[in-house]
Amino acid sequence: MNSNLKTLNDNLKKTESTLEKLNASKADKENQAAEIAKVYTALQPLQDEVKSFASIHKNFQTATSDIKNLERKLTSDLSNIEASTENSRKEFDQLQTSVNTLLTQKIDKDTFDLELLKIRKQYQRLISQAMATLNQRLDSIQEDLGNKQSQSSSGQKTPTTSSVTSTGAGNKATASESGTIVEQDISE
Repeated sequence: MNSNLKTLNDNLKKTESTLEKLNASKADKENQAAEIAKVYTALQPLQDEVKSFASIHKNFQTATSDIKNLERKLTSDLSNIEASTENSRKEFDQLQTSVNTLLTQKIDKDTFDLELLKIRKQYQRLISQAMATLNQRLDSIQEDLGNKQSQSSSGQKTPTTSSVTSTGAGNKATASESGTIVEQDISE
């Protein structure tokens, strides 16, 4: 593309040089005007082609910029995935070590039940925290929707949306419409 553009520019310079020589000569003004018109007519396709190369070059630069941005984003995402994979690998190794340790030891039922209870409580706490976070987000979204509905209805009464509340681990969460969410303790 650059070589074509250079060739076109060289041809344009040669044509301009020829025009200058024609102007400098003592040729007949009528013939000179006719020749100049022919030269400009011949130059018009070249000028159009140079303009199209400029737009192609601009599109190429835009595409190159987009590709670089995508490459940066992909590199960042891959780094995040690699870090997550490494964390998962470490956790797996720890679990494997724990399992191997447990396999070599003889544990009684009470110890096993106690460890199992600890794990259940931890997961219940994590689930409760996740539910609380989700409920907060849901309330925020419902509030935003309510505000938008009241703005768009310009004075019309808006229907109320149900809200889900959570009171912590082991307690029930209720909703005012069908499709309720109920959170309960895990029983053995």
